[in-house]
Amino acid sequence: MKRAQATYHLTAKARQRYAERLFDLKRVASVIEQRASEGYRDARVYQVLPFDLRDLPPAKRLESWLDENCFTYAWCPTPQLVDPYRPMRQDDYPELVVRW
Repeated sequence: MKRAQATYHLTAKARQRYAERLFDLKRVASVIEQRASEGYRDARVYQVLPFDLRDLPPAKRLESWLDENCFTYAWCPTPQLVDPYRPMRQDDYPELVVRW
């Protein structure tokens, strides 16, 4: 296996692990209940890492669960936070917003 291909697989595995933690059904359900108990009608699944995770299996499982439970949701573009020690990037990444 070439180094670039091995590096790609490492990246894919890391994103998969991150998506599994981020889109855990129990965790998201808890966030939704917490936000609802505070009077809000939406919840954003905030990401620490600026990756497009919407096509990964954990995100698809969460979308199915949201559909089954009659929630609406959208993947909203999110600009990266500016880091004064790094050059500014113009890339946006999508974060999931759930509404009820």
